[in-house]
Amino acid sequence: NKIGDEGCGALASALQSPNAKLTILNLSANLISDVGASLLASSLENNTSLLHIDVRGYFGISTPVKARILALLQLSRDGVTDVPRDLVAKLPDELLQQVSFTTYKPKITYGEHSYVWTFECIANFKPVLSALRDVANAGARQN
Repeated sequence: NKIGDEGCGALASALQSPNAKLTILNLSANLISDVGASLLASSLENNTSLLHIDVRGYFGISTPVKARILALLQLSRDGVTDVPRDLVAKLPDELLQQVSFTTYKPKITYGEHSYVWTFECIANFKPVLSALRDVANAGARQN
């Protein structure tokens, strides 16, 4: 597809639309850096329809940026509603640098056809979710 940072910007704009219904996005084998990946992460703060994104194998995306994208998707998949999604951007890089990733293979059905796809997710999401709730609680105490 040859989607680079500029293409990620266009995708991010489309994902921010209230009419966005995309649930799966495969960006494997594209040349995307932290710039493009950060644009995607920002768009996911307001998009809850995208549940799976394939960012495996990117060497241009740093671990913290990749973790932010996957954390936003995991919030949607897990139905977490008590954490404002914009707080993901406020998580410290030091925490996200320690995140490890694993693959999962959901069965996705389209009409009469079912497919098994491979995606990446955060291996142990509980510490990330706990940190998000801490950030949310700290913000509530300041107000």
